[in-house]
Amino acid sequence: MIAIDVAGNAATHTLAVGVDMSGPTIAVDTPADGQPLQSGEVTVVAQLFDGESGVSSAEAQLGGELSELTLDGTSATGSVVLPPDEGPVALVVRAWSGVGVVAEVTHNLIVDNSPPSWETLTLGVLADGTAWITGP
Repeated sequence: MIAIDVAGNAATHTLAVGVDMSGPTIAVDTPADGQPLQSGEVTVVAQLFDGESGVSSAEAQLGGELSELTLDGTSATGSVVLPPDEGPVALVVRAWSGVGVVAEVTHNLIVDNSPPSWETLTLGVLADGTAWITGP
């Protein structure tokens, strides 16, 4: 910058300006990527960091449902509701920097409401002490 007064004296000053073009770093603690879960409410915990302009807000999205996450320092928490239908679902966590740059991370979850199945096995011991097993 150059400033000139009414007498024609000039002074020069250099000013460095930084532009924050990157979004926050997001690490989802829970639920884990690929984790099988039952339908219902699930807690989302993520660690967020933006060393330039800070983190202004965060949200979690599951299907068309959005849930605002509560910020506490570098931690963000909230909850989403998993659908009743079994199968894969995508959880997207987004965070905005202090200047509005957004970043997102996707975790693929599996809705699993089925109880485990048991196979019936038959165990036995012969007269000579030999053990045997039969089953499917």
